[in-house]
Amino acid sequence: QDLQSTNLVEVCMALTVVSQIFPREMIPAVLPLIEDKLQHSKEIIRRKAVQALYKFYLIAPNQVQHIHDKFRKALCDRDAGVMAASLHIYLQMIKENSSGYKDLTGSFVTILKQVVGGKLPIDFNYHSVPAPWLQIQLLRILGLLGKDDPR
Repeated sequence: QDLQSTNLVEVCMALTVVSQIFPREMIPAVLPLIEDKLQHSKEIIRRKAVQALYKFYLIAPNQVQHIHDKFRKALCDRDAGVMAASLHIYLQMIKENSSGYKDLTGSFVTILKQVVGGKLPIDFNYHSVPAPWLQIQLLRILGLLGKDDPR
């Protein structure tokens, strides 16, 4: 019910609960509501929806296989926080099957260039280093994608 609320705080709290303590059996009941939140106008809602989907992927990957296109949209989200949240999902999926995501190598390189170039909001900087945790995550992803690539 809180996922359908118009109150931003209630939706945020519901998404937090879903991403922290949620039984596998209940995923099908709330998955459509979470998917809808990926289109929300507020970036915090989109980010928390991505985090909930990541949790779902960890506990029941077969139940979220059909929404890979939505993961790709999250990767290209206009908000850097949503994009950063989607990297967790991609790192996990690429660990399991790197060949299925080679087509995204260019996107990850572009994101890394933006991060290193300081194009993200200053909030992402740590001691004047542009988003070091994102750089590490992107390098891990690129390392997995290029692992068996002769180029």
